[in-house]
Amino acid sequence: MFHLYDNEKKMQIICIANQKGGAGKTTLTYNVGCMLGDEFNKRVLMVDVDGQANLTTTLDFDPDELSKPVSALLTRKDAVTKDYVVSTKFRNVDLIPSTQSTFAAEKEILNVVGREFVLSRALDQVRDDYDVVLIDIPPNLGVVSLNALIASNGVVLVYTASEFALDGLSQILAAIDEIQDNSHININKLKILGFVQNRFKSSNKVVNSKIKNILEGVPDVQNYFTAISDTTEIEKSQFDHLPMHLFNRNHKVVDQFRQLVKELLVCLA
Repeated sequence: MFHLYDNEKKMQIICIANQKGGAGKTTLTYNVGCMLGDEFNKRVLMVDVDGQANLTTTLDFDPDELSKPVSALLTRKDAVTKDYVVSTKFRNVDLIPSTQSTFAAEKEILNVVGREFVLSRALDQVRDDYDVVLIDIPPNLGVVSLNALIASNGVVLVYTASEFALDGLSQILAAIDEIQDNSHININKLKILGFVQNRFKSSNKVVNSKIKNILEGVPDVQNYFTAISDTTEIEKSQFDHLPMHLFNRNHKVVDQFRQLVKELLVCLA
């Protein structure tokens, strides 16, 4: 076990990542964040830095109606972070939302002095307001994704039983390695918290075994969090804009999310 912060810093910033689409990063961010707030009484801030704005819409916001998205927070010199935070309908959960303008922010940030630290500085402003920040990043390694990684203390790497998802992991592992090797940008002591398999199917025994053998070769990763089973109930819950523990409390995947949250909290203790 490791401690992400010293005694003066309490907020934990976690990036949920895989550089290939379809791994279920947003689903994981959403369900873990809502459960942390509702069942574990943690003050949670979710940050959507993906121009697709899937986390924003899942939390029941219309990106077209938002006047202060994360893109403005990242590109305006004197932005006050609290002005970009919106309250969600879920207990203890706030959001910094995204819109398609986040795609354009990639180019704008390139002209900002200290562009690698824009998001980190923004989150410093709300350090006393939250226990956990969960960042949902886009499926690419542009300057916005790098901002999210540099702002984070820990990364949870999400994968599915596919070669493409593993390709995405190899890309982001290389980026994490570069950050960790550069003391100038590794200001938040970025750590890999562990892997979590999403859309897990126990029937895929051969594939699951091969993937586990590959991932066990990754250095400095000790945690393999509880896998989240493949179920259409998750898609149904998203149509109702509800996390699984409020949509179908008795479903087995709710226990899996709960166990995952407990394991994550142990890492953050």
